[in-house]
Amino acid sequence: MRRIGINRSRTIRRLAVAAILILPGVAAHAQGEAEGLSARIRKATARVGPAVVSIRPLGVVPQVGVAPPIVIAPFVRIGGGPIPTGRVERMPAGSGVILDARRGLVATSGNVLRGSRQAEVVLPDGSIRPALRINPVDPDTDLVLIEFDPNGLELVQAEWAESRALQLGDRVVAVGRSEKGKMLASTGIVSASIDPSEAGTELEPIQTDALVTAETAGGPLVNLEGQVVGISQARGDFVVGGDSRDGFRLAIPETLVRRIAGGFLGDSRSQHGYLGVTLEPGRRLKGVVVASVSADSPAEEAGLAPGDRILSIDGRVVREAQALSRAVEMAAIGQEMTLVVERNGKKFEARFHPRPRPDALGPSTHLPPLRSADPREEAAPEAIPAPPEPDQPKSNLPPALPEGDLKPL
Repeated sequence: MRRIGINRSRTIRRLAVAAILILPGVAAHAQGEAEGLSARIRKATARVGPAVVSIRPLGVVPQVGVAPPIVIAPFVRIGGGPIPTGRVERMPAGSGVILDARRGLVATSGNVLRGSRQAEVVLPDGSIRPALRINPVDPDTDLVLIEFDPNGLELVQAEWAESRALQLGDRVVAVGRSEKGKMLASTGIVSASIDPSEAGTELEPIQTDALVTAETAGGPLVNLEGQVVGISQARGDFVVGGDSRDGFRLAIPETLVRRIAGGFLGDSRSQHGYLGVTLEPGRRLKGVVVASVSADSPAEEAGLAPGDRILSIDGRVVREAQALSRAVEMAAIGQEMTLVVERNGKKFEARFHPRPRPDALGPSTHLPPLRSADPREEAAPEAIPAPPEPDQPKSNLPPALPEGDLKPL
């Protein structure tokens, strides 16, 4: 048998030459990708920048002065020491984003204000406007809307994109503005996915590993197109204590911000959908149980009764009371919604139309659509369907189904 010899030194030389030829190409490609990402981040921040503001909370900050001692003899000192005082000062600033340029409406994170009921809005051009009103419209979400006088200003409002379209690994940028007017940004990825088949998940906070500092908290979280997908929340340890989430940060999702602000009444209230049930607490694999039904409510008209198990809403699985509550509260007033309900082992459909929650009646104001808009254009806002008048016929609502005649699915 013939033995084939291998010249190892020649082979090694050839591999080395090949590596020398290939590596520069790989390095150039990687550098090109990095430069491309940097360019997109710069473009995104430039696009949203004109709508990003700094929020300066004002409040009484404890100050400690030092009284000079009285010297009456060599080496003898009387008095001196700290003197507690208090005065209104600017506290550390956070960020916000302009939702409605015509109204002078800004969204931010509640913790940015550190409990203060006074604040200043520092605009991109450096001008400062006092907050006319600070509205903690939804304490559960940490969302705050601030109103200021926009008269005489050339303002730009943010462009929005649907947060429900975000997927695990998507690149996002946390943007803010310093108290001195500098743009600040940090990039990261969406670090947790949502299950679109489960009710209420699109209203859960966005989780990201983008760095959020005390200055950028309350500012917009944007995609690489510069469109706002959420409002960065302030960390707990910016105020007091610590934060158990370590490197991950949360943002209020666009779906929740726009729905709450879209029904904003201007006096700390917003229009929320109302079903009229109380639910037994706890998370289940199969639906939530109705504990009671309010009289003359959409739930009563839809035929719901205590003990019913609600399995889904508009085709989406319901696993906990909060998920159903979110889905109903954020639905458009008057929109028909369908529940799948189980009673005595049988299933049926119950349709209802959310009404305004009894504690939030009144006309609503509206956010601009999911695109940029010139605040100087007087375009009519898209109307949210109004709730039906009390004297309107209710024939479009399904009658209550007796237990002996449940409609199977």
